[in-house]
Amino acid sequence: MEMLVNYYWNVELCKAFYPAIHAVEIALRNSIHNAATLHYGTPYWFDLPGVLLDQQQGKLAKAREDLIERNRPQTSDDIVAALMLGFWVSLFNKPFESPDPGAPANRLAWHDARHNPSRLFTATFPCAPNAMQSRKKILKRCNSILWLRNRVMHHETIWKYGNLPQRHADILETVGWLNPTMKQTIMFCDEFAIVHAGGKADIESKIRHYLDAQ
Repeated sequence: MEMLVNYYWNVELCKAFYPAIHAVEIALRNSIHNAATLHYGTPYWFDLPGVLLDQQQGKLAKAREDLIERNRPQTSDDIVAALMLGFWVSLFNKPFESPDPGAPANRLAWHDARHNPSRLFTATFPCAPNAMQSRKKILKRCNSILWLRNRVMHHETIWKYGNLPQRHADILETVGWLNPTMKQTIMFCDEFAIVHAGGKADIESKIRHYLDAQ
C-alpha cells in the first residue's frame, strides 16, 4: 500500500504544480521576447549577429529543425514557442551580465556598464523588486524552477522534497514579476495549496475507498 500511496501522491503533486510551471514558462519566454523585440527593433532579434552565444544558437537551430519536421511555419512567434525553458534560462548566464568590450556590440545584456539593470531587464521584469534586479539572482531563481520543472515533466519523484510549498510560492512570485495579470489568472486553477495540505493521508483514504468499493 505504501508504494501505491507514494506513487499517486507524487502524481497529484506533479499535477498541482502544472498550472504554475505552465505560467512561468510562457511568461518568461514572452516577456524576454517582447522586451528584446523592442530593444533590437525586430521580432527576429535572435538572428542578429552577436546577440546569442553558440550554445543558444544551437538550440535555436534545433527548434527550427523541429518546426520543419512538423511542417510548421517559422514565424518569430512559432520559433519562440518551440524553444524550451532551458534556452530562456541560459540567457541569464554570466556572458550576458553586462556589456563586455571584447563581446559583439549587439550582445544581449541584463546590466549596463555601471552594473545597473538595463532597459532590457526592466522591460522583461517590470515588477521585480529592487532586491531582485540582478542577473545572478534571477538566474538562481530560474535554475531552481527549471530543476523542478524537469522533474515534474519527466515524472520523477518530488514528494520527498520538504520545501515544495516554498518552491511553488517562488514560481508564482516570479510570474508576478514578469506579468502580474497572468499570475492573477493562473491562481484561478492553481490548487497546489489544497493538494499539499491534504497530504499523503488524503491520497491513502481515496485509494482505500476505491478498493473497498470494488
